[in-house]
Amino acid sequence: MDTQRNALSEDEIIHGARMLRGEHEVSTVLEACEAFYGHGFSDESDGDVETFGHFYRVHRWIVWTDNQGFHGLETYDTEAQAQAYFATTQLEYAATMDTDYV
Repeated sequence: MDTQRNALSEDEIIHGARMLRGEHEVSTVLEACEAFYGHGFSDESDGDVETFGHFYRVHRWIVWTDNQGFHGLETYDTEAQAQAYFATTQLEYAATMDTDYV
């Protein structure tokens, strides 16, 4: 199975973000992910910026934010890999915050 067939390139995600209303100046993958998140188009989102860190996924990228405004970007080869990592991180968050995920 070709697991990278549906993987968007960096240029594609940036172009897609530029198509969102008011986001014509997007020039990096991080800015693109922030634009999608800001318009409500992230695939998944969880965490708490004050304690564990807030994290969200846009296709094959995961963005972390903290309570000081810092951002981190993690890139995966495929969306499936990003989904798996997100699920693992979500379980870690649940254990830290004593929250149940079903």
